Amino acid sequence: MPPTGSPTSQTLRYRPDIDGLRGVAVLLVVIFHAVPGNAPGGFVGVDVFFVISGFLITGIILNDQQRQRFSFANFYARRVRRIFPALIVVLLATYAAGWRYLMPDAFASLGRNLMGAAAFVSNFVLWSEVGYFDFAANAKPLLHLWSLGVEEQFYIFWPLTLWLAARTGRRSTGKVIAWGLLLASFALNLAVSGSSPSADFYLPVTRIWEILSGAVLAMSTASATPSAAPQQKRWVFSVEARGVIGFALIIWAALAFKRQMIFPGWRAAVPVIGAILVISAQHSWINRQLSRSAIVYLGLISYPLYLWHWPLLAYLRDSMPDTTDRVPEWQRLAAVALSVALAAATYHFIEKPIRFRPPRARYIVALGTTAAALAGLGAVTVLEDGFYVRLPPMIRDVFVVAAASDAGWRPSCMLGPELTASAFSDEACLDKGTGPLIFLWGDSAAATLYPGLHKLQEGSRFRLAVFAQSACPPILDLDIPGRPNCRAGNNAVLATIARVKPQVVVLHSMWLTGYDGADLERTVTAIRERVSARIEVVGPPPFWKDGLPQAYLQYYKLTSSLLPVYSRFHLDDSATVEDSLRAAAARLRIDYFSERDVLCRQDGCLTRTGDGPKDVTASDWAHLTEASSAYVAAQLLPRLVQLFEAAGH
Repeated sequence: MPPTGSPTSQTLRYRPDIDGLRGVAVLLVVIFHAVPGNAPGGFVGVDVFFVISGFLITGIILNDQQRQRFSFANFYARRVRRIFPALIVVLLATYAAGWRYLMPDAFASLGRNLMGAAAFVSNFVLWSEVGYFDFAANAKPLLHLWSLGVEEQFYIFWPLTLWLAARTGRRSTGKVIAWGLLLASFALNLAVSGSSPSADFYLPVTRIWEILSGAVLAMSTASATPSAAPQQKRWVFSVEARGVIGFALIIWAALAFKRQMIFPGWRAAVPVIGAILVISAQHSWINRQLSRSAIVYLGLISYPLYLWHWPLLAYLRDSMPDTTDRVPEWQRLAAVALSVALAAATYHFIEKPIRFRPPRARYIVALGTTAAALAGLGAVTVLEDGFYVRLPPMIRDVFVVAAASDAGWRPSCMLGPELTASAFSDEACLDKGTGPLIFLWGDSAAATLYPGLHKLQEGSRFRLAVFAQSACPPILDLDIPGRPNCRAGNNAVLATIARVKPQVVVLHSMWLTGYDGADLERTVTAIRERVSARIEVVGPPPFWKDGLPQAYLQYYKLTSSLLPVYSRFHLDDSATVEDSLRAAAARLRIDYFSERDVLCRQDGCLTRTGDGPKDVTASDWAHLTEASSAYVAAQLLPRLVQLFEAAGH
């Protein structure tokens, strides 16, 4: 949640109700992160904060311009004093904790995000990291700073825009520009929300309409001051109605929206309009309730609270062997309580003394230098690959192998979530020649089988094809949130199968979704209508909570030894769909191959295929390494050879 400042000019009246609205906004975000079931759409608190920011900061700029005392140097100096002190403290604490607790790849990711946070480009860094193999959001301690990046990028050009508008001598110029930018940004947001959801979420061009909404509200008054806005603008609704409707819209969005929904898109307009209505309803009953001391104080510490709460929750989740929802609620609430205490201490002992002391150039230089040093520290962390030196020597190899596990894949044949099927090509994804063709179709699980089968091609006459899409199982007519190209991509793969006529089609996936028997039957029927290929369904691999490399590290910390060759330590059996897949395959009279039967037994699943950590079987929570891919392929290939031999090849 970006920081905003209450008016600091003596000519602007302080509005406690806006601090109260900030308190509500940060409370929604914290609830969403700590106990999401109570506010599944609590992330809209960030959108409320964007509106508040645009309203207050624009009002301050315009007020200074009217009084002919606006200065770019003073504006940015205020921003530095407002933002940097608390941010620097939290970044240092987060990095120190990461040094102690994070595995190398996660620590390298933290280094990238530290660079982004210090340079206020976190949103771009996080956008660049989006992908199927990226760390889960709850494993990124600095994930929440994307919003700070969006706001500060907006304030790079917005003061200049208002300054140029003022030089035209026409008061309407700024308003026209603001409305034009607002509508263009909102239209772009709608245009890309379905096709590029991550870009829509992170990029400033699709989010600044929210900040501009507050800016337009501030500009709509004759005096151009935030405090005058509610009295001098004509509204369709009365003050009381605006307060009730606006607050209701915010709360409704927090209760009705869910993380699986496309956002921002059109839905972001709900909390934005709600915030506009509440801000405009000064002196209404709702605003008087927002002016109560407790919620106002929460608003005053909202910036450091936002900074602290997420790293604490992220590290709490990282310390647990289970998923987010299985972290005991009392521990999550304890983390929230600690974040409130840290926020209060940061506000009183760090933020206020620096923010409200007489401005000195040396303070600004010191803060800027410290931020630059943190960015440099992040860069070194990335260059050092997360400082493997921190790990015990016998564990380092596990992470080295895991980091290089996808080197044997055909990268252009494993499409990311925002790539369309046009990125596939026969040249890259299909072996040339005339031998029998084994066609791998699925998600990244299918891609992990390729290195093992490719290794077994030596001295054999069969060919391989691999067409895979991240988090998209080989099921026709399937729509998956966050994977807008899945349906069309699968249709394209089916058309490729019909064209190249393989002897064997292997359907392989993590099978986390789309494994319903009817869905599988639809896909198998479509293949049979087009080619006479034999079909093999390959079940999911073993799943490891937080990843097998992390299990190696945690087991070593507990025992000073490697994981046993077979182990149930951090093994997750909760998502298995073996029975459903077996039953569907039997009903459809197609072959079924279980990776878990190959890799697991009663006392656990295989953690390495040889004596040393270089033979680790999974690079993360499920993806096979080259060693385990070869191990599984050696069991699978004889079955596939029998299939195309039975087909007369």
